[in-house]
Amino acid sequence: MSDNQSWNSSGSEEDLEPREDYGHPVGVVEFSGVLSKWTNYIHGWQDRWVVLKNNTLSYYKSQDETEYGCRGSLCLSKAVIT
Repeated sequence: MSDNQSWNSSGSEEDLEPREDYGHPVGVVEFSGVLSKWTNYIHGWQDRWVVLKNNTLSYYKSQDETEYGCRGSLCLSKAVIT
């Protein structure tokens, strides 16, 4: 997250609306990159391509497979991080 973005984990409806930050409108923000996950099937760490957009975390087997659809996704707007 950049210095000019704020994180609000309250899960309220206002979190879903674009806000102005430093006088500039905030639009849709997308983050993506590699995340490693442990798998018992292969008994090791496997890299997955993940995309965070519109409060949804989606994952793909690789960046090249994003055009075929995600393998799974999680809506984070009501997530509780402990």
